[in-house]
Amino acid sequence: MAGLDVEAGKFFIYILFIYINTICITSLYRMFAALSPTIDDAVRFSGTGLNLLVLFTGYAIPKTQLLSKYIWFGWLTYVNPISYSFEALLANEFADRTMTCDPPMIIPSGTGYTDPSYQGCNLVGARLGSLEVNGSDYIRESFSYTRSHLWRNFGVVSCSANTKVPINIQLTIE
Repeated sequence: MAGLDVEAGKFFIYILFIYINTICITSLYRMFAALSPTIDDAVRFSGTGLNLLVLFTGYAIPKTQLLSKYIWFGWLTYVNPISYSFEALLANEFADRTMTCDPPMIIPSGTGYTDPSYQGCNLVGARLGSLEVNGSDYIRESFSYTRSHLWRNFGVVSCSANTKVPINIQLTIE
């Protein structure tokens, strides 16, 4: 339904990153619970912390802008495990994908512009004379993401998800 590629390798990489990211966010919640005096404070800190991490993934504010124009907050991208997962998932999905331009996205368009060798697509990463855009070029030029960072990002996210705290759930009914 979401239009993701139907390949087994991409699916299992997607599941792997979603799973390790879930463990990482759970560790974040546990950290706030351990540092907070009450459950109300822990919930407030967790909600604020997660919103900040999601904001600085590199999607709402592109990574290139975070690191150049808004350098004061750019360091949050480097310490944010969600941004590494986001880069890996985007690079995984857009690798080996070719996007074709719809007629409204072709420049120049109209009557008399029928020769595709003089037309181009207005998507980022498009090449002159081609009405198709390579997915790897698109994410590299739009977000500065590359598939070569996929397993590096997995290592970063899995190291940040390492809790070393045994899972111990106790229910107390008062």
